[in-house]
Amino acid sequence: MCSGLFPEDVMNNKQAGFSLIELLIAVTIVALVMGFAVSAYQGQIQSSRRAEMQGQMMSLATSLETWRSQNFTYAGATVPVLAPDVAASNHYAVNIVLTNNNQSYELVAIPSGDMVGSGQMRLDSQGRSCFNPASDTACDLADTNLRWGRK
Repeated sequence: MCSGLFPEDVMNNKQAGFSLIELLIAVTIVALVMGFAVSAYQGQIQSSRRAEMQGQMMSLATSLETWRSQNFTYAGATVPVLAPDVAASNHYAVNIVLTNNNQSYELVAIPSGDMVGSGQMRLDSQGRSCFNPASDTACDLADTNLRWGRK
């Protein structure tokens, strides 16, 4: 029954399961995939919030034009009065900057909260838009490469 140094049942015993190395490799692969997935997800969330704010800024611009047609000036127009949902945003702080003796405006959306670092947006009374992904503090409306619709 015994052939050699070990009993037959010990020689034929096969281990089941994973080794520690196999388990570490699997965990590492899962961690890498999750890292890429989370990063891509966060990018999509930021892109969605940016697009939503662009739409809200366009709506605010329409409200500003209505204000001007009724008051012959943009003076007195405020974000909380014209667009309460924009004023309540947790992702952007939107300001109206009046120029040209209150006959022109710029809407400035500065990222806040979890959008910090995603870039400033602007829209003016001439219909020019700007999105600068490289800066939360500056956006040049004259730069046609920074228009909203450009990739």
